[in-house]
Amino acid sequence: MTKFSKPFYTTSFSLVVDKDKWSDISPEDQAATMEVSGSYFGAKAGATLDAVGAEVCAKFPSLDISIHEADPVGLLQQQY
Repeated sequence: MTKFSKPFYTTSFSLVVDKDKWSDISPEDQAATMEVSGSYFGAKAGATLDAVGAEVCAKFPSLDISIHEADPVGLLQQQY
């Protein structure tokens, strides 16, 4: 595995509800849904992905998977 000092990619999520279905949901449930959406959901999802990633990487040595640090200078010199 090659490990980068800064994130090489990012994950994004979208929660989408059909307008007609949303209007069928009670105002109280709409409010509750909004409370756990947006930045709250993003923080929870990000923390979960970070925890799972750390758990998986911790198993690498027992699986004989080598971890290599990417050379930031070499990355900057590449031309695309």
